[in-house]
Amino acid sequence: MPYTIRESTFETNSSSSHSLVIVLGKVPNPDTSIKVHKGKVTIYSGDFDRGPQSIIHDAKTKASYCLTYAKSFNRNYDNVIEDSYKSKQLLYRLQKVIAKEMGLTGCSGQTDDYDAYKKVLFRSNAPSRKTTWPSAYWGYIDHQSRELCMSVFATDEALRDFIFNTNSTLFIQSDEDSKPIDPDYEKQGQFRILNSKGKKIL
Repeated sequence: MPYTIRESTFETNSSSSHSLVIVLGKVPNPDTSIKVHKGKVTIYSGDFDRGPQSIIHDAKTKASYCLTYAKSFNRNYDNVIEDSYKSKQLLYRLQKVIAKEMGLTGCSGQTDDYDAYKKVLFRSNAPSRKTTWPSAYWGYIDHQSRELCMSVFATDEALRDFIFNTNSTLFIQSDEDSKPIDPDYEKQGQFRILNSKGKKIL
């Protein structure tokens, strides 16, 4: 039986191999794909499966990836509630980081205010699934790559820099792809944290 061995990529028998690069530190021209509408920000969940092969820099899509991951603890893809408390913790951090970065203010007029955090709204990308496919109501991250996103939630700063720093990148790739998405990556299905000068920290 013939096998195709690709150079410079990690071979796996699973369906996906997502990768993350988190560049710490703000950039001169931060991403503006997330918009404030009537004093609020709405983030939609998404489907991040085995493809299509893509390189993602924009804040809107990276925030969607983080929301989908955080919601996956509430009800996983086997329709089993895993850890609703962890889900709430991750969602709160996501609201906090986005609210502060977007300059949303609460009743006190301050950005660091719980009332400001509540102005970040989370919505399903596929509300019709509530009855047809409830476990994927909040979107889907392929099972092999799902836990990779936990590194993004390590600190407020890491989450902020992953979403809003345009140098921070989400790679989506699958086993079916004939070549690595980035030839500089030794392995897919890994994450790296860099400082603003591109030096590897982790």
